[in-house]
Amino acid sequence: ARVARGPMAPPVQLRCLVTGVRVNQALPYFLTLQTLKSRDSKPRDVTYGDDLAIRRTEKGTYARTETTEITSAPEFQNKAFIMSVPRVNNARELHPTAVEDLLDGKDWPGFGTGGDGEGVALGDGPPALVLQLYGARSAGHSVMGQDVLIGTGYVEFFGNTVTRLARGEAVSITVSLEHPEGRAPSQVSLQVTMLDTDSGSGGSVATRDGKVAGKTLRVSVLVHGATGLSGGDNTAPAAFVAAKTMREAAARLPSRAATRAVPKSSEPIWDEVVSVEVGEHELDREKVLLAVVNHDTNKLMAKAAVPLKSLEVGRHYSMALDLGDGAVLNVTVVIPHAPQRELDFLKHNADYTRVEASVTGITGDSGSGFAGPVVAVWSVTKDSAAARAAPGGKKIDLYRRADAASETDVVNQIVKLNGEFKARDMVPVLQGSTLGGPPLWPSGHRACFYAQRSAIQIGAGIVVELMNSAGMIARAVIPIGDLGTGGRATELNHVPLICCGGTAAGGPNRGDEVGKISLTVRAWPRETLLRQREKEVAAGFDGGGGLG
Repeated sequence: ARVARGPMAPPVQLRCLVTGVRVNQALPYFLTLQTLKSRDSKPRDVTYGDDLAIRRTEKGTYARTETTEITSAPEFQNKAFIMSVPRVNNARELHPTAVEDLLDGKDWPGFGTGGDGEGVALGDGPPALVLQLYGARSAGHSVMGQDVLIGTGYVEFFGNTVTRLARGEAVSITVSLEHPEGRAPSQVSLQVTMLDTDSGSGGSVATRDGKVAGKTLRVSVLVHGATGLSGGDNTAPAAFVAAKTMREAAARLPSRAATRAVPKSSEPIWDEVVSVEVGEHELDREKVLLAVVNHDTNKLMAKAAVPLKSLEVGRHYSMALDLGDGAVLNVTVVIPHAPQRELDFLKHNADYTRVEASVTGITGDSGSGFAGPVVAVWSVTKDSAAARAAPGGKKIDLYRRADAASETDVVNQIVKLNGEFKARDMVPVLQGSTLGGPPLWPSGHRACFYAQRSAIQIGAGIVVELMNSAGMIARAVIPIGDLGTGGRATELNHVPLICCGGTAAGGPNRGDEVGKISLTVRAWPRETLLRQREKEVAAGFDGGGGLG
């Protein structure tokens, strides 16, 4: 039976900004967005022909990006869309039911479109946004069904997500796009804001930062995998990892970020990014709470907490969290951007400035036969020529082990990493152990470390060393002289990756070229960096969006 409940109120207008995409192979890509009555509704077929040929009747309910060139790090120019999502009667809610559990929403009451329209059956879900990523056969436009569906994912609007949108917050969401054939999923990062909310006026986008809340920042957690998990009764669990903040836990709010469940595995590999948001003024007392849950039984298997008070802005902290009983959870935690904390650091370290870099592409296949991930170790050298000729460094631990039951031990290990890897950043960049592995982060994600200005001079260089569990695979050196003047970000394509000897490369000799890396690098002038951060603090920078 179908239920109709009277006329629908005007739809809610949402601004959806695509802030990043993570894919597993190089293709020409385009992304479609559609609003549905619920995720049970069937998405419409993809539009063939010109990239942006959307009919007038489809505005607000269907949108698509342009098609990129062939790339493994797609970035769209057409990436901000106003989407219309239905709501019930004259209420402000997107759905009439206040739902607490975001992980298992079932038995939703239906709602209709009016006397002359089709109602939604009881049991359907809340309004949803469906995202579908396609690989196009032609980089110019899609033709005659030749596009390949790479993955589909959903954002459902209910519970705490709707409450935050109605307050005018910009909500950052990471969407896992499941491949139709069960291959490794892709990911899309979104920032969603509601137009004409109670917190705003005149239909504008309201600010997320009230007088009490303070600036909101994003903390990203790359959940690599786990070992030694048990589902009980000698069975392997279908485990997933959910994340929330301490404030959300105290308010009994559900987790808004979770990985997919990996069925029947004691050693699941997720390689997914989940994000939480915290107030910048709360960084010294906030924590990221991680829960490992068995999807089959809905039981908590283990939990861990990562306090944020000792994390340096932009740096990546890879931790092997000992969950007890032989189980270990491997994660990487980063605060991509926190202007006030960074400004405080710079004022207490007078000779330091920020160096940042992002990998936009890697070619090559060296490194097979070992454990991953491939980690990029970034640093500064005073002598570029000597760095190119240097032998490979010693093998390093990709994860720092810490007792998940002891927050003190977790903090102590973070502090030790700050000291041992000063003026360096270690960023997991590729799945698997080879240079041919798919990327781990959405496009545009940056490494960051702080170096003395005296080290950044003519003759110096930025060094990136790619490593797996066996040691260094290859190294690339970028002379400071190759970077743009005035601290501008510089794109460098097809920089040679040189084997430095050892076993990690899996065969090539020292000095052989084993691949190429494309990247974007910036060494900030200190004065420019200070002015930028002061401007962001004064203007109310929103760290919840973008990639950082």
